[in-house]
Amino acid sequence: MVCEPLGYTFAVLSTGQREGDILVASSGQVKVRSIEVKQRKTGALVNVPLTPDAMRAIKTWGGADTMVICEATGAPYSEHLFRKKFAEVRAKAGIRASIQFRDLRRTTVVHMARGGATQETIAAVTGHTVKSIATIIETYLPRDSEMAGIGIAALSAYRKKAAVGKRK
Repeated sequence: MVCEPLGYTFAVLSTGQREGDILVASSGQVKVRSIEVKQRKTGALVNVPLTPDAMRAIKTWGGADTMVICEATGAPYSEHLFRKKFAEVRAKAGIRASIQFRDLRRTTVVHMARGGATQETIAAVTGHTVKSIATIIETYLPRDSEMAGIGIAALSAYRKKAAVGKRK
């Protein structure tokens, strides 16, 4: 898949993987509906199911050996070049310079938590430890009416299921 930094942003937001692991992702890692990543930092092997959007993007991939390549050179991005290009896109978009690409991985963790994923299931996707996921959630996850609504919906669903079980 030929990607520029914004397309690559999509890859991280869709898989929750580290920048370096996505930059070296190859066609051999793509399975039927998932991508298998052996994380360079931790050695963790994770098989991440792909979102429908990610599956559509992979179908349009030109079949190059490395999934993320620089459109200008046709070669894989180095981490240094990618960070430089990301900084250019960030500046053009008017996003403050303190935002780093790794913040997108954290955003994915927060989105999964907002969607109702448990810390254990988030860790299964990202390869983090449950303890480090708890720290990310503690730091970044807003405690607001949306999160409260998710909690109450889960409570209501549980009580409804429990009531049905008692009637049998």
